[in-house]
Amino acid sequence: MPPSGPEHQQASSSSLPPNSNPILSAYLGFVQSTPLITRYVITLACCTYVSSWFVDPTFALTNIPMFTVERFELYRIVTSSVLCPTLLNLIFAYLSFVESGKRLEYAMGSGAFVYLLFLLAVLTNLLYLLGAYILFALTSNHLYLMGSCGSIWIWILSLLASECSRAPPGSTRRLFVVNVPTLYFPLAILLLFSLLSGSISTPYCLAVAVGYAYGYGHISRLQVTPERITKWETNQGCLSNFAKRDGWIYRTDAQGIGAWASNASNSQQQQQQVFIMYHVVWKFYPFRVF
Repeated sequence: MPPSGPEHQQASSSSLPPNSNPILSAYLGFVQSTPLITRYVITLACCTYVSSWFVDPTFALTNIPMFTVERFELYRIVTSSVLCPTLLNLIFAYLSFVESGKRLEYAMGSGAFVYLLFLLAVLTNLLYLLGAYILFALTSNHLYLMGSCGSIWIWILSLLASECSRAPPGSTRRLFVVNVPTLYFPLAILLLFSLLSGSISTPYCLAVAVGYAYGYGHISRLQVTPERITKWETNQGCLSNFAKRDGWIYRTDAQGIGAWASNASNSQQQQQQVFIMYHVVWKFYPFRVF
């Protein structure tokens, strides 16, 4: 006769597998489906948001000319582009960056993608520093040296401009009820942002300009060859430790244009809707709790 009673029921329940944690399952699914650099960018953005619960990371990470140049805090040139100190900013940055970042990383490889992000961040911030010091030299107003340049949207907008600059002639994207030529779509987004926020964001304008310059090949001299990327990934190169981690896409495994072939139009439409929704919501709910 099989045993029964509370002791047997307790033993049976202890032998059952534990219930899966939905948060952990979602995170593991994100890790499995997202290449390394895209995952690191979003993780760093999440870290800046979590740190905002205790301190304000904006003052420590953004590109402020007074600190970047005169105190030689050069790290700000790179860290300013991962800044995401509000929940609303983080949600929309995740929605707009992850899919395009994944496809771009699969297309280029992780080494080329991380160098592209580094290049876009450095050029945008250097242009901001140059503009700030030119205005200071002309006006002697120290407020120009205390302005800040920093947001993950610098990467998002510069990547968008780079993509649109290579679009086929005559192609369009829909902005509400208006079909905008794809080449000018980032400028239309900037105009919409300015109308909704009531001001023109200099860092966003510079990010779009750098994206166009990259797309048209005007900064091709700063690009690295595929052979150098391969060297960085192997033989104790600067990226060799990262290349050993799960999710790294080697240059030889990059898919090229095939990574963008599937669901390209759906991705573009989703990204457009996220851009618009973010600035519409931010216009009416700009308070710090987010």
